[in-house]
Amino acid sequence: MENEIWKDIPGYGGVFQVSNLGNVKALERRVRCADRLGGFRVKKERIIKHEVGKNGYHRVTLRLDYSEKKHLVHRLVAEAFVDNPDNLPQVNHKDENKGNNFASNLEWCTAKYNSNYGGRTMLTSVAKHKPISMFDKDGNLIRHFDSIKEAEAYIGGGKIAPKYLKEHRSYRGYQFRIKGEPCGPYVDVRINNIRK
Repeated sequence: MENEIWKDIPGYGGVFQVSNLGNVKALERRVRCADRLGGFRVKKERIIKHEVGKNGYHRVTLRLDYSEKKHLVHRLVAEAFVDNPDNLPQVNHKDENKGNNFASNLEWCTAKYNSNYGGRTMLTSVAKHKPISMFDKDGNLIRHFDSIKEAEAYIGGGKIAPKYLKEHRSYRGYQFRIKGEPCGPYVDVRINNIRK
């Protein structure tokens, strides 16, 4: 297990810090009370809870001087702990897990590298250029196609996304697999409310 190291977040010095393990904390400080007396109270040090956005990235809301701003946790960690000598614009999760915001799992990169990184792009690329098979609900082979585009044309348009080439995914009542891969059990995502 890595030792946790804390650094000030730029623009929030002395108020908020980020760690190499992806945690963000508010430091203990005196704040003015919102009453007529104009007194002060002490806010204790605390770890700030992450929110998870619709895109799966973790973020935190930092409040200072009556204003607040949301920050992506992986960017805060990368800015504090990952060298960026080429001034690259984006941060990539090496293991493709958006919840793993350890500094050792992050790297600065270009937009093109980031969008082409990992399994999602590979699966899309394979699907577009490799033969695929179409199965019915019972797992019986209906036919083979030379490409995903040919299969889309056969079923009357629509996009057969890479997620439909994995087990337990169906599209328009059919299952699709890269040719030669076995067909898994049929699961109608809409009926069973299963999201994979």
